[in-house]
Amino acid sequence: MGLPEERGEFTRKFDRDIMKDDTAALEELEAQRKRQLQEDEGIEHQFKKLQEILERRSKWLKDRFTGVTEPSALDFRGRRFEFPQKDNVGPGFVEFRAHLTDTGMGITLECYMGLEGKYKKKYDYMNFPKSGIDVERAKKFVENKIFEFAVDYKGA
Repeated sequence: MGLPEERGEFTRKFDRDIMKDDTAALEELEAQRKRQLQEDEGIEHQFKKLQEILERRSKWLKDRFTGVTEPSALDFRGRRFEFPQKDNVGPGFVEFRAHLTDTGMGITLECYMGLEGKYKKKYDYMNFPKSGIDVERAKKFVENKIFEFAVDYKGA
């Protein structure tokens, strides 16, 4: 006789509550643990998509702006690009942070910018469902924020 077939959610609930089967409660806990693990892996995959966008733009920025640096350690998911003083503007920074929303139902991509001589701090954000980042929207957001900063930094 092989292993018993895994019971579905309704069957576990029925067996647990009506049939007083203690093994159904243990199966339910295991099923919940598996669902949580799958959800966590899915969320990590979504954060990885955002990180790939920022990784690509990191090299791109460094190719176009002399002296752009990134801190070696951050206390958040994302990237921070620091720009040196140039002529009468700067130093400045563009920072992208990704995290779950307060409710845990979505993912927020935030952008902070600061540029001495132009503005103290700017902030913008975009939300996505945690089930799937719209990569094109995220790319466009990152590109628009970099462009917005660059216009002020280059003095255009």
